[in-house]
Amino acid sequence: MNTSSKLTPHSYLLALIPPLLILGLAQLLFEITSAPSMTGVTTALERLAHQNPESLDIRVLQEGRGRYAWLAMALLSLVAFVYGTVAGCQIIWHSHFRSRLPLILSIGTVLMGIGILGLIYQVQSEAAMYRLIFGFTFTTFSHSGLFHPQFLSNVKFILLILNTFAVIVPAIIILAASSALATPPDKSPSTLDTLSTQMHQLRNTLNIGSIALVAGILHMHAWLQWPASLFQDASFQSAASNTALAITVFWGTSFTLMLMATYGPAATTLSAQARHILQRDHHEGRIHDPQAWLKDHDLSITLGEQLPQIGIMLAPVLAGPLGSLVMGSN
Repeated sequence: MNTSSKLTPHSYLLALIPPLLILGLAQLLFEITSAPSMTGVTTALERLAHQNPESLDIRVLQEGRGRYAWLAMALLSLVAFVYGTVAGCQIIWHSHFRSRLPLILSIGTVLMGIGILGLIYQVQSEAAMYRLIFGFTFTTFSHSGLFHPQFLSNVKFILLILNTFAVIVPAIIILAASSALATPPDKSPSTLDTLSTQMHQLRNTLNIGSIALVAGILHMHAWLQWPASLFQDASFQSAASNTALAITVFWGTSFTLMLMATYGPAATTLSAQARHILQRDHHEGRIHDPQAWLKDHDLSITLGEQLPQIGIMLAPVLAGPLGSLVMGSN
C-alpha cells in the first residue's frame, strides 16, 4: 500500500528518533551502573597514570572491565528485544485478516503468561536456571562487599526488564513464524506469488529471532563471566569463565534447536505447496523448469540453497564461544 501521500514534509525527522533513543538509553545505563562506585575506578586509573598503582587497583579495574562488557551486552539485548518485538508484531499484523487477530492476540497472551508465571516460579523456588544464571553472579556480588546496595538494585532492575523481554520476544517470534503459514489476509487461495511472499516473511522472522537470541546469549555470557573479574587467582578465574561458557553453549544449543524446529517444518510446508502448484502448471505448459522457479523465488529447500539460513540458525550456539573470544578472559 502506498503511504507516501500521508507523509508530511518533515516526516524524515522521524528517522532521528531511534538512534537518539539508543544514545539516551546508553547514557542512562552507563550512569546508573557507574555510580556510586565510579570514584574507585577513577582513582585507580589516576594512580595507574601516575605509575603509582596499589594492589587493589588491579581488582577494581578488572571488575570494571567485566561490568562494562556486561553493560554493552545488556544494551545490545535491550535494543534487539525491542526490535524483535516491533518487527514481529508488524509481521503478525500484516499476515492475518482482522477478524482473526483476536485469536492470535489470545494465543500470544497465553504464551507470554505461561512464560512470566514460569519466571516467577523459578525465582520463588530458586530453580536451577535461577541459581546458576542469575543467582550465582548476583550472590557473588552481594557477598563481596564491594558494591553499593543502590548499584545492586539498579543491576537487578535492568535484569528484570531483560528477563521480561526474554519471555515476551520468543512468543512473538513463534507467532510471527507460524503466521507465514496462515491464509492470506484477503482470504484468497494460495498462489506461487503468495507462497513466495510467505517464504520471505518466514526468513525475515528467522533473521529477527536469531538476532534477538544471539543478543540474549551474548548477554548471558557476559553476565556469567562478570564474577570471574573478582577472583585474584588465575585458576579460579579460568574455572569460572569455563563454567560460564558451558552454560552459555547449552542455552545457545537450545535456541538453535528452537530456530530449526520453527523454520524447518514451515519452510518445508511452503516449498511442498509450491511444488504441488508447479507440477500442475508444468503439465499445463505455463512453467518450463519448476526447480529453477523454486530457486529464483527462494522456495527451494535443498542444502545448498539453505546454507545462509543454516548459518543463521547456528548463530546462537556459536555466539557464546565467539563472545568469549572477542571479550577475552578477565
